[in-house]
Amino acid sequence: MLRLLAIIAATQLHGAGISVTLPEGWEGQVSLERGQAALEASGEDTSLRLEEVGNRPGTSGFLRTRVLVLRPQDLRGTQLAIRRVAVSARSFVATAELPDPSALARVNEVLSRVVVSPPPGLSRAGRERLDRPLRIPRLGAGARCPASRASHAAPNVVTTLGPGPAYPVLSGSLSEDLVVEGAYAVKTLWAVSRAYRGALLIRARRLGDGAVVRFWPGRQRRLWWRGLWPEERRAWRYGATATLIPRRGCYAFQVDGATFSRRIVFAVS
Repeated sequence: MLRLLAIIAATQLHGAGISVTLPEGWEGQVSLERGQAALEASGEDTSLRLEEVGNRPGTSGFLRTRVLVLRPQDLRGTQLAIRRVAVSARSFVATAELPDPSALARVNEVLSRVVVSPPPGLSRAGRERLDRPLRIPRLGAGARCPASRASHAAPNVVTTLGPGPAYPVLSGSLSEDLVVEGAYAVKTLWAVSRAYRGALLIRARRLGDGAVVRFWPGRQRRLWWRGLWPEERRAWRYGATATLIPRRGCYAFQVDGATFSRRIVFAVS
């Protein structure tokens, strides 16, 4: 469902971490849909759309930049310009429809006024607060895996693990049909309680030898979840990923939030 955050025919727009004061003669809106923001503005036979996408900054052509601008090389013909950008740890596609190439200057005047904030809780200072030392339990030779308690804490899922407020829901078996770059991909759904609105850092290790566990997509060692924008309603959050397991054994997630740090132990057979 599309949530309209701001629409002002005069000049000022704000919502979902995007703000802009439009030049005279322009109007627009900021919207939020499924956690991703979009800025739309139009004026003088010219339109601009800055649409957030889920791609990780620095990948798939979403190159990091401090300056939002559409360049002559971004023109696709004489009436369309498109560019992928990453700014403030967020990825966007900037698209402009133009009467002619000279209108690119008017679009860039608008883009120069756009301020993009980092995702809630994931500024540099916010990441540093979540980046606590790893405290993975020890497991002696031959010891039984001390798996965390299973429950039915989250709606719409069968079984959750751990005390929350962030619960993994995962399959505990490996399949030769789901191998990604030498690791087994275990489908993992994360359910985050509506009582917690902040950001999350999720890491995992194998008990005993400390083998690093990665997450898909991107084979990343750290899985970051942003907090909620003020405009987002308080509800359970769900996110699907895959946990890349190097081999069978006993593993633990460490989940760090603004007010808690949890270890969730699970066995993979």
